[in-house]
Amino acid sequence: MSGHSKWANIKTRKLAQDQKRAHVFTKLVRAIAIAARENPDSNANPRLRLAIDRARSFNVPKENIERAIRREGAETVEAFSFDAVGPSGITMIIEGATDNRNRTLGEIRHILELHGAKLAPEGSARWAFARKGILTLETSQANKKRDDLLLALIAAGAEDVVEREGALEMIVAPDELIAIQNRLSTEGIAVADATLGWVPKQTSASPTIPDAHLRKLLAELDEHPDVETTWSNES
Repeated sequence: MSGHSKWANIKTRKLAQDQKRAHVFTKLVRAIAIAARENPDSNANPRLRLAIDRARSFNVPKENIERAIRREGAETVEAFSFDAVGPSGITMIIEGATDNRNRTLGEIRHILELHGAKLAPEGSARWAFARKGILTLETSQANKKRDDLLLALIAAGAEDVVEREGALEMIVAPDELIAIQNRLSTEGIAVADATLGWVPKQTSASPTIPDAHLRKLLAELDEHPDVETTWSNES
């Protein structure tokens, strides 16, 4: 399932390379600038607080974060959310920010078409997903025994807990994300990442398409400088 652990993967895979790190920084800073348009006060703007926390977890310099909050140079940047259908009917939501929507749209369409996928009408993929808060915990750094940790997450408000690539992903109600993150912190449970995202209501296998083919498509979308996250219902 692409998207749930994508940011944790980026942190280990991309930050080791300067060029890749610059791309990640750009995405994170844009997310802050867009969120700050609603309200530059992170105490009153949960979306901005999440964007700032994420940027800090990736070691984005403080001055970059402050400039983004002031929206310097970001006046023309806008958020986008594209719906797409991948190989074997896999459903995707592609999110990010751009200063040229038409260019980004054309480039993403090209990537999709190269891999047997296509853009879909706006909003047409949303039926397959639910808007949720997603908290990622690195199990290797958890200071509780596994069973105790799972019980603590459930008690804190987890709707579901999924293990993926050495991490636990805690699914929560979107309006409770920050409160639950704070609750975990007071209990000494470190959260590696917190975000609002799209969780598939039901995953879909694609037996006719090799896994490597899907992975290449998702990787190319992730590498696009304007794409922040690609969510899919691929199992």
